[in-house]
Amino acid sequence: METLLAIIKEPAKAKSFIGYVARFAHDLHTNVHLIYVQEPHDQNLAQPSAVGLASSLQVQEDNAKNANKEFAGIIEEISNEFPIDIPITYSTEIARVVSVINNYISENKASMVILEEEEKSSFWAQSSSTIDIVNQVNCPLWIIPFDASYSQFRKIVYATDYREEDIKTLKNLMGLTYRFSPVITALHITESSDFEEKIKEAGFLDMVHSKTGYRNISVISLNEKDHENSAKLINDYALTNDADLIVVLKENKNFFSRLLKPSATKKIIKEARLPVLVYYY
Repeated sequence: METLLAIIKEPAKAKSFIGYVARFAHDLHTNVHLIYVQEPHDQNLAQPSAVGLASSLQVQEDNAKNANKEFAGIIEEISNEFPIDIPITYSTEIARVVSVINNYISENKASMVILEEEEKSSFWAQSSSTIDIVNQVNCPLWIIPFDASYSQFRKIVYATDYREEDIKTLKNLMGLTYRFSPVITALHITESSDFEEKIKEAGFLDMVHSKTGYRNISVISLNEKDHENSAKLINDYALTNDADLIVVLKENKNFFSRLLKPSATKKIIKEARLPVLVYYY
């Protein structure tokens, strides 16, 4: 069984997110490992004194002990609220967040990562940002809006540039979500609205149907006028069509860089209250 690695920012405030993760993992039939990662203090101290460094390390050790207590209590509370039939383990580390994630992935201790966005500010005030994690981690990455309530992913918007790599991603997506029998919309943002674009759309849809064997997929193009924000177009489409999930492919760099600008991230993740799944190839 695969393992979902959940990155916890503040264990004392993590019950809602851990509850989300538990329900999510239950539906996906994956194990869960919760991890509280504290970045080394030398990141922010140019020349720390021996006393100051020792004090900082002691604080981090105390934080880790408290985190383990919080995890144990939260898991017990959640298990009393609904039956958990999957293992939920936990640990703490003092290390770079990206390094910890990459170690778990490379050692096959996890196959996916899930993290929660901050309510208002950046992901971590003094550590790796969401964008850093997205750019440096090569595994499926779920970004969940702050304090979101879990619901099954039955309507999915997948951002595409009509790339053949999308076929592999769509297959993987269907492998994860087949229990929900989702309606998947492959959404393409274009600056063109001519006949050639329609031909590309039709050809891509035929390829998707033939190579995935899944018929509940449609392809739609939206025209981007006057350099509109592509992320906003996708966000608006997802909201209008009651989507549960937005999926992007990391290697689609032009779109991805636009999508993950701070303002776009706020629109898609915070305001839309929609989870975002980032794939790579």
